[in-house]
Parts: sequence; C-alpha cells; structure tokens
Amino acid sequence: NQAMTRDPRATMFLERFNSLFGRLRRVRIATAVCLAAVALLIGTAVLAMFDYRWELDWGVRRVLLVLVAGGVGIVIVRSVWKTLRRWSRPTTAAELEERFPELGQRVRTTLQYGGEPAETIQADGIAPTLVQALAVDTDERTQPLELDIVVPSRRLRWVGYIALALVTGQVASCAV
Repeated sequence: NQAMTRDPRATMFLERFNSLFGRLRRVRIATAVCLAAVALLIGTAVLAMFDYRWELDWGVRRVLLVLVAGGVGIVIVRSVWKTLRRWSRPTTAAELEERFPELGQRVRTTLQYGGEPAETIQADGIAPTLVQALAVDTDERTQPLELDIVVPSRRLRWVGYIALALVTGQVASCAV
C-alpha cells in the first residue's frame, strides 16, 4: 500500500492545514470557555446585587447560584460540543476558500486526496501524480498567504479582556 506522495513538498500544505485546523478549534473552544466565564461572572454579580439589595435567604441564594452555575454549565457544554461537531477539516477548507477565493477547489481536492494511497486515488479515476503536483502547487501558492487569518483570535482576546475586567471588578468590590 504505497502512499500517494513521494515528494515531501506534497505533504507540507497538509501539515500546515492540520496545524491551522487544530489552532482554529482550540481558539473557538477557548472563546466558548471565556464566554461562559463572562456569563458566570455577570450572573454572580447580579446575584450579589440582588442579595445586597434585598438580603436573600440562604436557601434562595443557594438555589439561584445553582441555577446560574447550571445554566452556564449547560451553555459551555453545548458550545464546546457544537464547536467540535461543526469545525471539521472541510469546514476549515471552506473558510480558507472564502478568505482566499483564488485557491478555489484546489484546497478541497488537496485535502480530499492528500495522504491517500495511490490505489485509492486511481480507483477514483485520478492519476496520483496529478494529485501530487496539485499538492505541491497548493503549498507553493499558500506559502506567502497568512492562513491564520481564518482563526478568530481577535475575538478571543476581547472576550478574555472582558472576563479579566469583570474578575478585577468583582475582586475590587469584594475588597471594598
């Protein structure tokens, strides 16, 4: 069972793509976790304000805190699950195509057949050397491109700053 590529350049794009795919998923999951932290911080701040204003009973405090924590827990699990289900290699390829339309179908084809055995590629009626040449060409065309543009790291930074500001505000209010 001979691999499709003999030229190491043919797998370079696949390695870069897999790295991008992993980073994209990690950033999206980290964003979901930060958003859950923001929701939890806002929820506990609102509970603290209600408690300060109306001096809630211990049982009511516990129930409300469990409701807030449970709601945030459900949201985080749902968000992470949705990210893991939605962000696949084809989804990442579609993001690349959207940002870099000049790459067209070559990214998807390189991903579809990259690393496949020569027999599998031939069974689909495609010459393995053609796929290898496409993979090398795709790598050469994507070298100067900033592929990380599809990773929403700016959003993660802003959500992280908001969470940090909320934590700082809550710590300051506790200190006062």
